[in-house]
Amino acid sequence: MTRYPTLPLALLALTLLLAGCGGGGGGGDEAPPSILILTTEAKTAGSTAQVVRDFGLGVSHMDTSTGDMFYEIFGDGPAWTPADVGEMRALERGDGPAFALFAEQASNAVDEGLYFKRYLDGDLRGGTAASESTRWAGGFDGTLVPDAAGYVITRVEAELTHAVLDTPANDPNGDGIYTAYDLRWTLRVYGYKAP
Repeated sequence: MTRYPTLPLALLALTLLLAGCGGGGGGGDEAPPSILILTTEAKTAGSTAQVVRDFGLGVSHMDTSTGDMFYEIFGDGPAWTPADVGEMRALERGDGPAFALFAEQASNAVDEGLYFKRYLDGDLRGGTAASESTRWAGGFDGTLVPDAAGYVITRVEAELTHAVLDTPANDPNGDGIYTAYDLRWTLRVYGYKAP
């Protein structure tokens, strides 16, 4: 009868066990977990001589010297209504070229404009622009100026936090075709420190 040393077999079993627990055998190639790195509020309020039933938000970076928009996210999604308060919509890596452009512009260390577009009943009705350094206000720890330079962006969320459509409001034209609106979203950007 041949005897085999038990120690090498035990080491082999331990090695195989540890290899099986290595996160799918990726050898450390998996990305680190994402954390919240940027957040801001998109808000718009005003009134219009129309009956507004739904609304939307579009987010774009813009060249402040020309006003050119680089892309748009969220604007082509389904419309929101006041019943959607609390609903969150998200885009992640791999969700198309607009997300890739957002991620690039939000982490390139250039203080570009961040434009929030306002849609009322499907029609673009203006919006507001401000610099990234103003919108992001330093990020999660106050040190990310003007944007998330040094981070890989993996996800962006838009959560509707407040929505009031008041029709006909004070009805200044006396025809019932008037809406006052107050709309707010929280934007959150997630990512991890670039290697």
